[in-house]
Amino acid sequence: MFVHAHGDNMRMLEAYVPKFPGRLVGTCQCPPVPGLFNFGGFTDGDRAACICAELGARELALVGFDFYRPSEKTGKSRSVKARKLLWAKVVLEQLVSQGVRVTTSSSRRR
Repeated sequence: MFVHAHGDNMRMLEAYVPKFPGRLVGTCQCPPVPGLFNFGGFTDGDRAACICAELGARELALVGFDFYRPSEKTGKSRSVKARKLLWAKVVLEQLVSQGVRVTTSSSRRR
């Protein structure tokens, strides 16, 4: 189980992480402190792709990943999400340049 730490989810981590049975790998998006790992990535999807690539995956399919039409979330800015998705695209292009085959598809109906 991979658990991602954000500055805004520390209370949830403290409450739920002890309930997970088995091995856990803690990830973060900053310089890691002992016990955490930063495998790369900017959004959850490209971060998961970086983890898989680090574990040896050479082909990845991201379903429901749309770089150009971010979904709406209450209280969240679509323009901010759009900028984050452009960074995710850069991260995934780096994986491709390292020989990882990455395909994406949107699950939204057009």
